[in-house]
Amino acid sequence: MLANTAIRHSQNFIRSASVVRRIIRLANLTRNDVVVEIGPGRGIITKQLARLCSRVIAVEYDRALCHHLRRYLGSIGNLDVICADFRHYDLPDREYKVFASIPFKITSEIMTKLTASSRSPTEAYLIMQAEAARRFAGPPYDHESLKSLLLKPRFELSLLHAFRRTDFWPVPNAEAVLLRLRKRRHPILTAADDQKYRDLLCFVFSEHGTNVTTRLRRIFTRQQIKRLARDNGFSMSARVVDLSFGQWLAILTYYLTGVAGDRQKLVEGAEKRLLRRQAGLTKIHRSRTVPGWERTS
Repeated sequence: MLANTAIRHSQNFIRSASVVRRIIRLANLTRNDVVVEIGPGRGIITKQLARLCSRVIAVEYDRALCHHLRRYLGSIGNLDVICADFRHYDLPDREYKVFASIPFKITSEIMTKLTASSRSPTEAYLIMQAEAARRFAGPPYDHESLKSLLLKPRFELSLLHAFRRTDFWPVPNAEAVLLRLRKRRHPILTAADDQKYRDLLCFVFSEHGTNVTTRLRRIFTRQQIKRLARDNGFSMSARVVDLSFGQWLAILTYYLTGVAGDRQKLVEGAEKRLLRRQAGLTKIHRSRTVPGWERTS
């Protein structure tokens, strides 16, 4: 029954306690930490976390797995098993960390919940598909992406460990890694400037064009773009993903001080508009996976 559950929810469980011990040693966890574990499954990571930390809150969606955890780990005094969908779970209102091996299909939703909340963890250790992790982390693992650039004013990201596929059951079709997400003690931008930065990025990444010049042309004049490129060391023919985080911060600074109000109005609310479009596409995709979605005459 538990095996079928794992397959149904597309979750892959670590086979070996020695692998768990190895990755927990890589994490900055202490006896004083409260840790939220997302998707504990059968509890192979849970047991190790409970030995090390002051309290573990294991949030498991599957009722059969919740029953298994309560039956076999219920005697552990510093462990709370919560049967809930983490996507709708209220995050702790005190300092905490996260450790998770999450289903690949909901990685983005989990990342959004952890990073968009005012109750974000101080650190999170997330086992996820390698391709997604590189996209979230950006350089030196991959180009910058909209996802990585949106995270960097508030978080530092790094890859700590690459797994073998045979470390998991069922064996996944993709490579997996351990991603560390660490909240900055002092965010790089103020709350107001952070939202302007997010709107600017979402606007530019949503524009059509093969290079940064065509993506920026509705905000800046060509002369302004030429000056930005010269002063900040990027080519006018570069792709938006080729610019570094520091170069985007420089573009933001110029945008805040050198762009007229009517052009800034174009950019305001760009993140909300993008999220609405993405939500609409997700709704369409989900409806088309339901048998009989197509209209018949």
